[in-house]
Amino acid sequence: MGTSPPPTPPPRMPEYDERRFKAITTPCEWIEDYHPGGYHPVHFGDVFKDGQYKVNRKLGEGSFSTVWLAFDQKFHRYVALKIAVASMSKTSNELMILQRLAAATSTKVKPVTELLDKFDHEGPNGVHLCLVFEPMGPSVNSMVEELPCFNPFYSHMKIRYPFWMAKRILRQALQGLEFLHRNGIAHGDFQPGNMLFTLQDLNHIGDDKLQQDENYKFGSKSPPVERLDGKVDKWAPKYLAVPQPLAELADISHNFTIKLSDMGGGKHTP
Repeated sequence: MGTSPPPTPPPRMPEYDERRFKAITTPCEWIEDYHPGGYHPVHFGDVFKDGQYKVNRKLGEGSFSTVWLAFDQKFHRYVALKIAVASMSKTSNELMILQRLAAATSTKVKPVTELLDKFDHEGPNGVHLCLVFEPMGPSVNSMVEELPCFNPFYSHMKIRYPFWMAKRILRQALQGLEFLHRNGIAHGDFQPGNMLFTLQDLNHIGDDKLQQDENYKFGSKSPPVERLDGKVDKWAPKYLAVPQPLAELADISHNFTIKLSDMGGGKHTP
């Protein structure tokens, strides 16, 4: 292992012989996607926007962003912090749509995830657009497996929502779609993975229940990230965090609410 710093990786998906890291089997985003133009490296306890937002937990990741539970130290509330890859941050279609929906005055409680704040964050991989939302629970696609009626689970069980829940989900999903169309927006990816359950009030939940454990032996994060050449990599995090959606805190009472999310594929209608 030499003492010289490693070369800057290319701003694209690497070829096989350009890969920098030892393989990681932990179910997270691909470590090789941490390069100029790619993901921003995040660790538990990191702060954003001059210390306003402090990261507590990873909620999920997608092809173009990672999403974190953070504590807003200015307004004393928990939020979801979505950090876009740098290559997608300059011209965010999602931001334009969210701002248009935020200005809609037709309803006080909107059936889409609410944008609370936005800012840019500069890191080793470029400038990243950061969107701050109300924190949400798991998607309709995944929450069904967390319902108490399937715990414990037996092989003869069919994983499906009770009829009353399915009706309420469908009605609210269609109400959300109608809200978008009324405001000149087509969602672009209307499916159960983009319908999220709301949460119980997190401000009444102990911080210890919301803070993700930092011990990789408990499966909450990967073993340390290592380069093949043994050098220190400034473009990638020291570890990858495993997504831990707040399923146990999702509101599944008879008055539960779902909201549409992920406007990245949305379009303005003619």
